[in-house]
Amino acid sequence: MDKGVEAANKMFLLNRAHGWLALKVKILQDILNSPEKHLPYLKSLNDETTLLYFKEGVKLDIICSTVHLCEIFAIYLINFRERKENFVEKLLNYKISEVKDFYRGIGKRNINYITSCFLWPPFSSIENSFRKKEMLTSSQLLKAELKRIAKFYRANVDIYNSYKHGLRAFPFVSTDAEGNLFGCIANFTDKNDCRKIKIGVFQTKECIEICNFINEVLNGLFESYEQLSKNKDAYTVTIWSKRQQSSAQS
Repeated sequence: MDKGVEAANKMFLLNRAHGWLALKVKILQDILNSPEKHLPYLKSLNDETTLLYFKEGVKLDIICSTVHLCEIFAIYLINFRERKENFVEKLLNYKISEVKDFYRGIGKRNINYITSCFLWPPFSSIENSFRKKEMLTSSQLLKAELKRIAKFYRANVDIYNSYKHGLRAFPFVSTDAEGNLFGCIANFTDKNDCRKIKIGVFQTKECIEICNFINEVLNGLFESYEQLSKNKDAYTVTIWSKRQQSSAQS
């Protein structure tokens, strides 16, 4: 590998840019819970319309930042599976169709496909029956989480694209037939179609859960990736459960 390319990849791996998106969503959620605490300006306005408009905008940013993280998560997993050395090149040249195909097909993938995405050794190479059972259980849990992420991504990618391209998705505040204020996200998907989308607490909570999961997984995978780049047999298998995770060297 060219020295300049090697240096670029080393810088990228050390900085772990995905962590910024996960942190951003946490900060936005904290602001959403207590906007006046974090932004005295809003408190001084004493304006319900402005506050509601702000909250809807923060929800929109939480959703879109999570979709963004889901997108790069798919590309990272594809790259890990392909064991490409030039990580940066993949990020510069990937096609969005790769992300869509990855999430569209994840429910039908077999165990070897899942384990290869997470830099595990081939399932057939594991001789210890207890370790094999642990890996099988972990891969099933990881697959279930990937299916959950895929569902979230497919449900919200249109809003993300509208927000990113032309700001066609934005916070919207109006009054209902009884004159009560309500907030939502307005999303222009067509010149004659504006969808009003209500983002609930459960959705922003799911964003936090997804971002925490992706951030934790990628932190571990980047360490495994660096180890494998030095020694192709230095696998690290992370055993996942619903409540806790433990690592085992293979």
